[in-house]
Amino acid sequence: MNSDAKKLKEVVNLFATSESARKKKLKEKVFLKGELAEIRNHFSKDWYIADLIDVTHLITCGVAKRPEYIESGTPFLSAQNTRPFKANLNKIKFISREAFERLTVGGKPEKGDVLYTRVGNCGEAAKIQFDFDFAIYVSLTLIKPYRNLLNTDYFVAFLNSQFGLLQAAQGAIGIGLKNLNVDNVRRYIIPLPTLDEQKVIADKLDTLLAQVETTKARLDRIPQILKTFRQSVLTAAVSGKLTEEWRRTQSADETGKSSLIQILQARESGWNLKGKYKAPENVAKFYLPTLPKCWALSSLDMVTNGNKPICYGILMPKKNLNNGVLYVKVRDIKNNQIQLSGLQRTSPEIADKYARSALSQGDILVSIRGTYGKVVVVPKELDGGNITQDSARVSTCDFVERDYILYTLRAPIIQKYFHEVARGVAVRGVNISDLKPTPIPLPPKGEQAEIVRSVEQLFAHADKIEQQVQAAQQRVDKLTQSILAKAFRGELTAQWRKDNPELITGDNSAEALLAKIKAEREAKSPKKKAKTKKAKA
Repeated sequence: MNSDAKKLKEVVNLFATSESARKKKLKEKVFLKGELAEIRNHFSKDWYIADLIDVTHLITCGVAKRPEYIESGTPFLSAQNTRPFKANLNKIKFISREAFERLTVGGKPEKGDVLYTRVGNCGEAAKIQFDFDFAIYVSLTLIKPYRNLLNTDYFVAFLNSQFGLLQAAQGAIGIGLKNLNVDNVRRYIIPLPTLDEQKVIADKLDTLLAQVETTKARLDRIPQILKTFRQSVLTAAVSGKLTEEWRRTQSADETGKSSLIQILQARESGWNLKGKYKAPENVAKFYLPTLPKCWALSSLDMVTNGNKPICYGILMPKKNLNNGVLYVKVRDIKNNQIQLSGLQRTSPEIADKYARSALSQGDILVSIRGTYGKVVVVPKELDGGNITQDSARVSTCDFVERDYILYTLRAPIIQKYFHEVARGVAVRGVNISDLKPTPIPLPPKGEQAEIVRSVEQLFAHADKIEQQVQAAQQRVDKLTQSILAKAFRGELTAQWRKDNPELITGDNSAEALLAKIKAEREAKSPKKKAKTKKAKA
């Protein structure tokens, strides 16, 4: 510790001797366990480490009893209105003026004060930017720093740094929903450079963290851009535009109509379902693109294996059986995959009753109730499994590429079809009778394979970019704390201190400011009356 810091410590210790017994007890209980025992070693050696109670004149929580709310009046804020660095007015309540005056007797929140969460996400600090009266609920702590000793922006940044969060974690109590005891907040320690240096740190952090937020916002937009890109790829795939150049190099002998003829012949010769092909009704309403001449317009029912018709699954499966047949619900379908870890089982007897909807590896599932329109492929782990009534099984015939049908069903134009035919009020869904005539633009089988190859290649590029973005987002998320750590280790202002020695000594030093605070407190403290001796009778 340098000589200025030693002098500062002497001033603070002298100040402590004039404090109340309660305050002395609080300061004696400064956290000294675990990582906090080493926290002081991380701060700049040029700074004095102060107790938070020394540099604030009020640390108190809001009202514990929920007041009576009214339609309009004085705002009443809670922890949901405070996030790191920024307070907000989302979903605020209102109380009467009379209630406000009663609830803020101990201290009214003012512009420039600090709101600090103490319930749930403990330890999130925000500077009050509002210039109007409001009260706070018990889930918030109000902190009023001495403005001539502690820069509010510097203080808020410290509370939101790993050094502040570490102390919040140590001070939070409770097993389920944690809460941060106000007395524990008063025991925090904080590095105390001069006001000038605090201002420099706050300004540097404002610039650097704004750059981080800009970078984060740009990265956050990329997933939506990639989603739009994938949708555009699927749109191009089912309209023929994706393989437009490819078709110019191919023979015109094979057409989508020839695939339909093969399908019809197969139906007539071997499938259980027979009949003439009929294009889906009202197709023009749903399928807007003009198809290439070599393509045909089919339906989902037409490209399905006639021996395994489209159907929904079990109406009332038994749950949580240790042994039995796995079955899939809509909630098990996420991110274009079936989440195998959360699947439940039904009894073999029920599964046998619904053998019509038994699954085979490679089948396609389409969700048809609630969140309808999800489309996935059945993995080998679910071979022999089943589904519930909120999903439909689609087994494609041999004359189409399964994955082409998969991508077609995920395409925006077909998703639009599902939306148009969905029915219901409380729970909307697509009936099997409406799922069967789903329009399927049908290119020749060779072109179907080329479409699948092209889509997978483009999606692979998008997936790679998405992985890179996720890695970058993780790095950016850590960058904020890295910058804050540098700030409170004194690294952001190391050169500034060398260039401005006059601003960290003398009247500008933290020592001088603490001495001023001491004088102000002593002036405000009520003087004890001298005891007078009673006159003898």
